[in-house]
Amino acid sequence: MKLLSCLVVLIFFIMGFCGVCFAKTMKVMTSIGPVGYLVERVAGDGLEVGVMMPDSANPHTYEPLPSDLVKLSRVDIYFELGVGLDFENVWLPKLKRLNNKMKVVNCGKAVVLQPVSGEHVCGGGEAGCDHDHNHDHGLDPHIWLSINNAIVMVGNIREALVNIVPENRVVFENNAKELVLELEQLKKEIQNKLKQKTNKKFIVFHPSWGYFARDFGLEQIPVEIDGKEPSIKEVRKLIMLARKEGIKTVFVSPQFSKKSAAVIAKEIGGQVVAIDPMAKDYIKNIRKVGEALINN
Repeated sequence: MKLLSCLVVLIFFIMGFCGVCFAKTMKVMTSIGPVGYLVERVAGDGLEVGVMMPDSANPHTYEPLPSDLVKLSRVDIYFELGVGLDFENVWLPKLKRLNNKMKVVNCGKAVVLQPVSGEHVCGGGEAGCDHDHNHDHGLDPHIWLSINNAIVMVGNIREALVNIVPENRVVFENNAKELVLELEQLKKEIQNKLKQKTNKKFIVFHPSWGYFARDFGLEQIPVEIDGKEPSIKEVRKLIMLARKEGIKTVFVSPQFSKKSAAVIAKEIGGQVVAIDPMAKDYIKNIRKVGEALINN
């Protein structure tokens, strides 16, 4: 009986060990750095997580390199945003054909999408205006820039990992719980700091921050929309609006042009400040963006 008990203990130990080994040999890929960060935090040291797009890449125009496609051919799980990001719309069907054994997990499941938000200065149907304020600019794919959405995504990641590697359930659940607590604390921290801010509007070149603005009662005013640079007339109206609202900062993303933003900032005696929607260290970056908007 003693020998049998020892054998049973040994078998369970080997099974547990193999579960960890199995997880460690699995290869995971995500589209963008922030999602990669969330997956890494939930998985812990259990998975090898890669990111398809460099932080500096434009997610609307990026095309994978041949070396990326080689990596994809060996991936076991792909965590997609699943919300209409241009890169995924174009490339994910091709990537699935390249590796038909790859499991695809939708991180954006149950996230409620909203239209691309932001007051555009040209107004509806104005003569000489390149944009129609009432025009449907489509749904906003930048879901990860909302802490509330990120919490939903963490739940989706946890659920998928538990289903795929059930041996590591406790690790995944504990890691997800810890990450959610950090995200909720970050949300409270930013909310408390923004309470004293009277001007809720901010100018940003590319309208990436609609979900962030919604979460914290802010309003983004995009310089560019639908991928179009503003006309001279629209730049003038943005300058007038910034002066009227007392806005002294024009926010830009490293992935997009800074030319129009620099012109506006110069005319209002302000500054151009970079806030990066693609930075991988999610918590550090969202905290940095919150501080930048508080000081706007």
